[in-house]
Amino acid sequence: MTPATWRTIFLAAVAALVLWLAYQARAVVTPLLVALVLAYILDPVVRLMERRGMSRAVASATLVVVALAALVTVVAVAATQFVSEAGAFYADVTGEPAADVAARAAFSKGRDASLVRETTWSGHRIVYFDSDKDGAYRPGHAALALAKVRTALAGTRFAGSLDRGLDGIEQFGPQIAQSANAALTALVAGGRAIFATFFGILTIAVLFPIYLFYSLVNLARVYDVAVRHLPQGQRARIVEILLKIHVTISAFFRGRLITMLVKGLLLLGLFVAFGVPFSYVCAAFAALASLVPVVGGIAAGIPPIVLALPDSGGGAILGLAIGILVVEGIEAYVLIPVLIGRRVGLHSLTVLVCTLVAGDLLGFFGMIVAVPLTAVLKILAAEFVLPEVRRRAGLPPLGTPGPGADADA
Repeated sequence: MTPATWRTIFLAAVAALVLWLAYQARAVVTPLLVALVLAYILDPVVRLMERRGMSRAVASATLVVVALAALVTVVAVAATQFVSEAGAFYADVTGEPAADVAARAAFSKGRDASLVRETTWSGHRIVYFDSDKDGAYRPGHAALALAKVRTALAGTRFAGSLDRGLDGIEQFGPQIAQSANAALTALVAGGRAIFATFFGILTIAVLFPIYLFYSLVNLARVYDVAVRHLPQGQRARIVEILLKIHVTISAFFRGRLITMLVKGLLLLGLFVAFGVPFSYVCAAFAALASLVPVVGGIAAGIPPIVLALPDSGGGAILGLAIGILVVEGIEAYVLIPVLIGRRVGLHSLTVLVCTLVAGDLLGFFGMIVAVPLTAVLKILAAEFVLPEVRRRAGLPPLGTPGPGADADA
């Protein structure tokens, strides 16, 4: 093998060793990576403060202190109330657990048998767990909404098939809610276990602000050092590609943060105007769900309609649905084009497919980063893969006049 081949093998081995060490020390490295990403997002704010006469170190320290103070304030003021509202939201949506009377044995398993009672509700004989011990079945908003839909469809030729579909939803919905509640409980329990350790507290309370400060201060320097160590013959092209990636990722993340805030405020006003229960929770969920393209908007529109359905007429529900669609349209056709524009450059179908694939491979985190990752892969493919494909196909490079074209055009 040539010396160049040995050098490549050596560099690959060193890279593998570094990745293995980083994985072994992930408790320390993960906050560092998060701090680097956050520093990249906040870098324009530091640059703005520098233009106002502050040194980069002072601007970075000021931004870190302000961000930590805001975080502590939000956690101290809003976290307890939000957790309380979220718990009440879960209880009101699901109501008291219930099942068909034929499934009483399976339903009673693991529950206090003295609180498992029978009743007739919405034309069905059911058993339910009397959790509040008042002797009356308390259905949740979801069950009330489904019952209202079933009543509205009664007598139509589609009533039978739709009724069977709603029966399936009634049984599937609580299962999702219970699974989500179990996942949240496990997450909280896991979080408590992490925060209970001294090292966990040290990492989050001390190391992360330090990581963030030094990342903000040295971000430009790290970039300059990395560029200087690029192969000299390919340096200009790699820097050009890095600039394209930077424009794409920065446009996506910063645009998404502003879009989330504006969309959340618009939906909050809409939900309050229509008297939707738990308007703040629904608006916050919709804003966070907007991180997941296409799928998030659909999922965020269901809870407010279900919550409003039991106490609202058809006109109000229709108005609420139209309002949600209008806000979704504002996000899709005004906010995203203006704040993100065409810099990401992905077709809607590509966004949907890549989001679902990334979600299947990486879970919820994959759905969030699917769009910027796909945009980066598109840039790399356009720079390295497509030219080779066109060369092998006998086609001229992109931007080159074809046969018979005017070279001066």
